Amino acid sequence: MKRLIAAIGVTAIVGAICLALYVSGAASAAGGTTLCKKEESPCATENHYATGTALVTFSTAAEFLTTNGNVICEKSGFGVNSKTTSTGSNATSVQMNIESYFFSGCRIQTPAVDHLCTVTVLNGPYTGTISHTVGTINGTLTVASSGKGNMAAKVDCGASLLRCEFAFGTPTLEFFGGSSWRYLANRVKLTGTPYEGGTCPKESTWYGWYNTASSPIPLYVEDSA
Repeated sequence: MKRLIAAIGVTAIVGAICLALYVSGAASAAGGTTLCKKEESPCATENHYATGTALVTFSTAAEFLTTNGNVICEKSGFGVNSKTTSTGSNATSVQMNIESYFFSGCRIQTPAVDHLCTVTVLNGPYTGTISHTVGTINGTLTVASSGKGNMAAKVDCGASLLRCEFAFGTPTLEFFGGSSWRYLANRVKLTGTPYEGGTCPKESTWYGWYNTASSPIPLYVEDSA
């Protein structure tokens, strides 16, 4: 009986070790990030979007939400030559070059006025990093300096209303894959510095759905085989 119990114990231990090795092997076989042409996990190599893929999507209502009034822009997004510089792997994220960023057709709206504004984005180009969220077709997009400094913008709505240079830091945006992919600047906190005799709000954030994707379609954020 003792020998039988011992044999069962050894068998259980061996089984547990084999299971652990299998799970470990499966976990190490996929991971990291890739931009995929199909909704599949992990994404097969032939379905990876290649290095040099242009990511084109815009917002039609990006906003600077401030205590001086909200600045609403008719169009905002990456410059058209913003492209991936890697395909990612099972251990790395996808890198991209964000050639430039723009906000156009902007106006400040307050209870008293509706006034045109100009927005000049500074320090481009930027480096973008897209990272997969495990168990989803989504991820994050982090925008950082490529050497000239982090993203910043001069917003001029008139000295008495708002004339402020906003620093974005290194914002991490929510990135959603799908048949029509998109990303969200979800009230990213901004730091303001007045310039040329202007004024800055006490509080300000960046908000906008960038959801009018035209290239490539579809796009899924997946782990890589």
